Amino acid sequence: MKAVLTAAQASELDRMYIEDIGFDSMLLMENAGRSVAQFINTLDEVGSNVAIVCGKGNNGGDGFVTARHLRDMAYNVTVVFIGDIEEFTEDSQYFFEIISEVQEGILIFQYLNTDQLSEIISTQDIIIDAILGTGTKGELRQPYDEIVMAMNDAPGIKIAIDIPTGMNPDTGGGGIIFKALYTVALGSYKRGYFYGRGLDNRGLLHYGYLGMQKVPDTIENPWVLYELDEMMSIRPSKKRSVNKYSAGGPVIVAGSDRYPGSASLVYQAAFTSGSGSPILFTSEKGASVTLIRTPEAVVREFSVNFNSETLKSVMDELEKKDVLLIGPGLGRSPETTIALDKILEIENKLVVLDADALTPLHNGNYKKYDLQGKILLPHTGEFAQILGKPLEIIEEDIFKAAQDFAQETGCILILKHACIFICHRSGVNYILDSGHDSMAKFGTGDGLAGMIASILSQIMVIPQLDVESIIDLIREGHRGTVEVFIQRISDAIHTYNVSALMLVNEQSSFAVSASAIIENLPAAQKKIDGA
Repeated sequence: MKAVLTAAQASELDRMYIEDIGFDSMLLMENAGRSVAQFINTLDEVGSNVAIVCGKGNNGGDGFVTARHLRDMAYNVTVVFIGDIEEFTEDSQYFFEIISEVQEGILIFQYLNTDQLSEIISTQDIIIDAILGTGTKGELRQPYDEIVMAMNDAPGIKIAIDIPTGMNPDTGGGGIIFKALYTVALGSYKRGYFYGRGLDNRGLLHYGYLGMQKVPDTIENPWVLYELDEMMSIRPSKKRSVNKYSAGGPVIVAGSDRYPGSASLVYQAAFTSGSGSPILFTSEKGASVTLIRTPEAVVREFSVNFNSETLKSVMDELEKKDVLLIGPGLGRSPETTIALDKILEIENKLVVLDADALTPLHNGNYKKYDLQGKILLPHTGEFAQILGKPLEIIEEDIFKAAQDFAQETGCILILKHACIFICHRSGVNYILDSGHDSMAKFGTGDGLAGMIASILSQIMVIPQLDVESIIDLIREGHRGTVEVFIQRISDAIHTYNVSALMLVNEQSSFAVSASAIIENLPAAQKKIDGA
């Protein structure tokens, strides 16, 4: 797992490299530029003409080093530098002087105006942004705004060094932003890559090497990127003597006459991902839809809305189960809200709250409830409703908002966006970046919730596990225990996303729907297992 840092943390990391570990600052710049050049050299059929637009700071210095290494790799390099040489940082000036002495393979121009820049870069195969680094957060001013617009208008493949110029490294926000096809991250990933306009402008990420692979532990509680190649199989080890009950299965309360399909999607996802005995509580229409799609389903019906009477039956089933998922397609009737109050009082089970089950928490009412150890699955809009704040305010620093909420409540927060953020007060903060834009459709969240509940229920029936002690440890925030469960949740999410990606690759993005993702889960699991 690789650290995902704020600009301040990245700056502190640089300081630690230099002052605590003993790296020379110029060695870091040399390593950075070499990493960028080596990455470019791995790209197929991109051409050999490269333009690098360099600013006055250390990001520009990284660009100067990149120019030298690309020249040595037989690229034709053009460097355009912004400002006066006397304004460069000391290290940048040193590397600029080196490339100034190169006789062949590097052309150097001082930026004059956008007409000049556009003419220079119009014929380049690759355009590299080395203008502004992580130290700049505000919207671009002249001449940087017009420079970036000119670079975006040029036809070449665009690559950003560390941060696309104009992008806030902490939030992903910004006005005019360099639109990269690739970004080479230096030393660490930055938070802004994974949210807001950062997602649309960073392109594909490549991890550059500065001198150390691991971020020191003295940088406390960073977010980390939990990547596909780190995941474990969600397929639990089961004995030959396993039966449908010992195979696990959650209690699910989902669907309504208005949204009957939600119940079916949640149940199918739970059933297809390995649960042996999931129990579904849903409306009459929800039951009908579910049994058509999954005749094996065990369903308990309620007449119209989930209510206090049905709650008694749910609690009876929970005497034999350890995981409850409630909320998808449930509706927001007054009687449902009253019943949800009782659900929120449960302390001795793993309770997964999704969609409509989050309604009682809206507008700051979450403070009335004990959410320790509960698992919340809001998307960012629902999260803003829970906090009782406009989404645009939350998005000013979505990472801090998520961490603050998890710290305050003690819940495991699974915040759904194009990327998924999972955090807990123990300092476990994961980012998952395996989703695809084709998944932005009705029902995909229902299937994901069913799969997460299924995986959790299969963990809780492991024979050696003391369920009561495990739930106590999660409620108490025992880091090791919490991290195990968050990793398993992350594995479930990655598997679900892999299923969608397989549909995209094998058919098209139009083939992706919640039903298709769920039906494809066995194939996705087989692919992940390498079978």
